[in-house]
Amino acid sequence: IVATNVLYTPETNFNGTNVFSYVITDGSLFATGQVTVVVASRIVVNQDWAVNQGLPDASSVGLAVSQTLSGMSTNPISNVDVRLNISGGYNGDLYGYLLLRSADGSTKFSVLLNRVGRTDAAGDGDAGAGFNVTLSGNVNAGYTNIHDAVGTDGLPTTGNYLADGRAISPNGDFNGVTSTAGLERFNGANANGIWTLFLADVATGDMSLLESWGLEITLGPPGTNQPPILPALPNVVIMAGSNLTVNAAATDPDVPAQTLAYSLMTAPAGASVNPTNGLFAWRPAIVQSPSTNPVVLTVTDSGVPALGATQSFAITVSRPAKPKVGGYVLVNGQLSATITGDRGPDYTVYASSNLTTWTSILTTNAPTLPFTFTDPAANNLNRRFYQIRLGP
Repeated sequence: IVATNVLYTPETNFNGTNVFSYVITDGSLFATGQVTVVVASRIVVNQDWAVNQGLPDASSVGLAVSQTLSGMSTNPISNVDVRLNISGGYNGDLYGYLLLRSADGSTKFSVLLNRVGRTDAAGDGDAGAGFNVTLSGNVNAGYTNIHDAVGTDGLPTTGNYLADGRAISPNGDFNGVTSTAGLERFNGANANGIWTLFLADVATGDMSLLESWGLEITLGPPGTNQPPILPALPNVVIMAGSNLTVNAAATDPDVPAQTLAYSLMTAPAGASVNPTNGLFAWRPAIVQSPSTNPVVLTVTDSGVPALGATQSFAITVSRPAKPKVGGYVLVNGQLSATITGDRGPDYTVYASSNLTTWTSILTTNAPTLPFTFTDPAANNLNRRFYQIRLGP
């Protein structure tokens, strides 16, 4: 152990699990912990396919060839190299990409060639004839980008390069465009699926022939399920009768991301959380005020084993002010009055002529205050009593 870091280098050719236990002490008190390390060797898959098909000249239709890879380990991709053997033609005319429709449901895409050598000053691009190259996704290997590979007139370009990666139309303006779609885009995906190579000769001139192509796919160690990340949730103060929503959405760091499910471990009556997006909702009733209510929300992923995260927060519910009635006006035998109070709750107006039997004459949901109500039956009675109730 160096400082707070644990250094571990597995023995050569070791595959398996190592478990380390450790003790931390300040000389008086101590704590123990345990770390499990899974060591797995990388798997390299090599495939080559003969094609021997020409590319239509000056056509964006191009040539697409596909291969299905199956039965391989589902360990995530850690690197992809593409071998291209193309003869004839004029390299500055060619555009190509690699596409994976993975068995894990994802789609990965990388631009391999995009008018090699083409600039404002050299509009036709590189004059080399053909490629016998390996395009790599290893950005740390020190390879030159294939776009900067200037070949010799009439001779093929050879060697190892990074894929072009510039996701722009082959007839577009290349000035200032950087490589954002290299082969590193495939990292993390399941290599099982349909791999498609597309090539097109997009300018008039010599024709090219795709003789063969191949893939070298490196698979890393098995992915380890990581727990979802649920941000801290702040405490809330709300008035009874008001609507509260809290966005408790979590993120999953796994690639591809797991499916997340949300639930409430502790919550006041009437509260709910959307099980798929984590949206918490509650409208506290008047009888639930004043109060302080703990909420414990958990999110669980669909990994094996399933992992989760939990956050808690408190909701303080205040009691609305007692509503007031005033501003009585009698016009043409109809009595009107104005109600003032806090905004949020529902307001229901009850009327009675004997203080025993009460009849609802108006219900309004979270009205804008103040508001006016009219009692058309008031002119037929000698006396009239009113009661305002808040809800829900």
